[in-house]
Amino acid sequence: GRGSAKMAGFSHTEAGSGLDMLAATEETKRRDMRARYFRHALDELKHARLFKERALALANTGKNRTHAVLDDSNFIREHGINQANSLFSQMGEIEFLAFVWIAEKRGAQQFDVYSDLMKDDPDSCTMFAEIADDERFHIAYSRAELDRYEERGESDEVKAAVSRVKRRR
Repeated sequence: GRGSAKMAGFSHTEAGSGLDMLAATEETKRRDMRARYFRHALDELKHARLFKERALALANTGKNRTHAVLDDSNFIREHGINQANSLFSQMGEIEFLAFVWIAEKRGAQQFDVYSDLMKDDPDSCTMFAEIADDERFHIAYSRAELDRYEERGESDEVKAAVSRVKRRR
């Protein structure tokens, strides 16, 4: 039962991330980033759906912890946009990209561990592999954007943003 509840929690976290990415799509002043943030948002919302489907498939029938987690509408508010302020508006572009880069790397590592733990469940392994492909894109584009800021002479800002994000984690 813990695996299905964990998947349900992942579903909410991914949905919250999707909302933050949609906010970034609207709030960025960089036209070139809108498409990346939007694609990222769609990926996060897809992951939320995949995790929800796996949670329900792994859950026992009837009401249980998994269903309670999936039904908890406050969970997204706690793990996504807080107090009507998106992460993007709280952090600004560079720190937001640093957050994305660090969080996606951490998420990919965690999903690798969970995939290994669930190696006897081919459906879950397939799902984690699909999500890992998306995570690699998220890690790559966010790091590439941070590198671009560094190349434009904003190295100190990037290092400070990465440091702040790491301290908060």
